[in-house]
Amino acid sequence: MLNIKRPETYELAKAVAERTGQSLTDAVTEALRDKLKTLEDDKERDIKKRVASLLEHARLWREAMGPDLPTREEIDAQIYDEDGLPR
Repeated sequence: MLNIKRPETYELAKAVAERTGQSLTDAVTEALRDKLKTLEDDKERDIKKRVASLLEHARLWREAMGPDLPTREEIDAQIYDEDGLPR
């Protein structure tokens, strides 16, 4: 159970409840849901930003390596024999 001991917090919850016509419990619940959604959205945006950054770095690295970089198949052919065993 939630026991609000800080007067400012209680007054904020009460003000939101009065303006929205909600109970204190519903006002606090909705505010916490909204905050959690914001945090989750921020995390998702951060993940997408990091992935985009990694992909850009990979593109730049590939571009810097030039067109003669061997393919995965070519590397595998050098490392493994026709039975898939290391040479």
